[in-house]
Amino acid sequence: ISIATTAIAYTSADLEAPGSKLVLRWPVAQCEEAARPDATGQPSGDEEVKAAGDVIQDPFVYPELTAGIEQRAHAQYLLLGYMERARREVKKIYDTLEAGGGMENMSAKLRFTRDMQAFEIQVDKDTQLILYGVKRPGARNAYLDRYGCTKWTPEALE
Repeated sequence: ISIATTAIAYTSADLEAPGSKLVLRWPVAQCEEAARPDATGQPSGDEEVKAAGDVIQDPFVYPELTAGIEQRAHAQYLLLGYMERARREVKKIYDTLEAGGGMENMSAKLRFTRDMQAFEIQVDKDTQLILYGVKRPGARNAYLDRYGCTKWTPEALE
C-alpha cells in the first residue's frame, strides 16, 4: 500500500482563528484542481473539499468547552479581585483583635471569633456565587455530597 501525502505550507494570511473556528483560506485554483474529476468521474482526493473562504470547524475545538474555558477565566479574574478584598478584611479583623488586647482579652477574643465566623460564611457565599453562579447557601457542598466532582446521570451508570 502506498500513501501519497501533500504538505501545504500556510502563512499567517492563510489562517485565522476567530472565536472557536479555524478559518482556512484555500487558494481557489487548488480547490478547483482538487475538485476536478479523475478518470472515474469522482473528485480527486479522499477528503471533502471546501470552497475558498469557507469555515472549517476544527475537530478538536468544542464550542461548549471553549465557552467553559472563557467562563472559568472570567471567574478566575473576579476571584483574584475578591481574594485581595478578603485579605484586607482579614487584616482588619486581626488589627481589631490586636487593638483590643489580643487573645488574652476575652472580649477581644470573642469578637474576633464572631467576626471570623461571619467572614467565613460570607466568603463561602461569595466564592460560590463567583465560581459556580449559585446563590443558595451550601449548594456547592450539597452538589459534591450527591455527585462528587463530576455529575453523573443514571444513563451513564447503566
